[in-house]
Amino acid sequence: MPDNGKIGGCFEPKLRAEIDELRARSGATTSDRAPVQANMAFAFRAATQSKRGGLRPIRRRRFVFRVRGASGEWVFSSSLHRRPRLLAMARREGPAGRNWRRNAAHMDWRDEGFVLSARAHGETSAILELFTREQGRYLGLVHGGAGRRMRSVLQPGNKLVAHWRARLSEHLGTFHFELVKPLAGLLMDNPLALLALSAASATTSIVPEREAHPALYDGYEVLLETMLDENVWPAVFVRWELGLLSELGFGLDLTRCAATGGRDDLVYVSPRSGRAVSREAGEPYKERLFRLPGFLIGTQAGEASAADVAEGFRLTGHFLERHLFAAHERHLPDARIRLMEKMAARAG
Repeated sequence: MPDNGKIGGCFEPKLRAEIDELRARSGATTSDRAPVQANMAFAFRAATQSKRGGLRPIRRRRFVFRVRGASGEWVFSSSLHRRPRLLAMARREGPAGRNWRRNAAHMDWRDEGFVLSARAHGETSAILELFTREQGRYLGLVHGGAGRRMRSVLQPGNKLVAHWRARLSEHLGTFHFELVKPLAGLLMDNPLALLALSAASATTSIVPEREAHPALYDGYEVLLETMLDENVWPAVFVRWELGLLSELGFGLDLTRCAATGGRDDLVYVSPRSGRAVSREAGEPYKERLFRLPGFLIGTQAGEASAADVAEGFRLTGHFLERHLFAAHERHLPDARIRLMEKMAARAG
């Protein structure tokens, strides 16, 4: 059995020399060296020595360490043998250092989010699609996600606290999560609201991956919270889809007439420009224009008739398919089409 003292005495000087050299290159002061050397010695002993005095593989142990530089402090997680190289990269100034720190931060994050979809991957795993506030729409692998217990959690609309991790920022990565709110289970007795939940999740999948849209996430959270009130959520759904179009750069101008510039008596919407049209200017072309629902001009989304809501779904569905889904060679989701048909049937 190897001597524990000789293990530490053999390798620690090499590690200390590498750290001193890296700190000298980065301009660190002598006072900064002692804590790092002490931490390195402790980490090395923890990685190489078991309780019985034997060796154990270094590659299985990971350590969290802090790096201070001129532009801030960063926290990274790495195996011991990569630590000297990562210290040098993390301390590097200029564009190369900033890019490396940004990519490193994206390799490990925690955030709350809503399940958009989960599809089977292999025999036991699943690929989870999550919509978060700070990270945007993210995909990740869930080990055991195809199991019966996991399937009930990974339902669209459920709110999770997720931890995503990958070795490189461009990798698929893996998810670990905890359930916060089982919204899908609360709507099991309401088929129409459950269909709306599926439609909202499928529509949100058009949001570009790994782009944060905090305003859109906040609106999505409000929409899901209103799903329990059947008198409110249909109008909120239409307003949220207008916000989705606006957030992705295809907002509709419903504030003034496209022909006259006036703000009064706006009753139509042009299917080409997405701009409102007044009654007088649009009368000769009314067969080719959308009708503008009154609740989209006011401030109270709940004050909307069934006919106005149905027309609102028809209006936003046209522009969603034209500007967002068609650009990606996709059609409007089936759940969204069925929801629009249900709303038209309710309006009579």
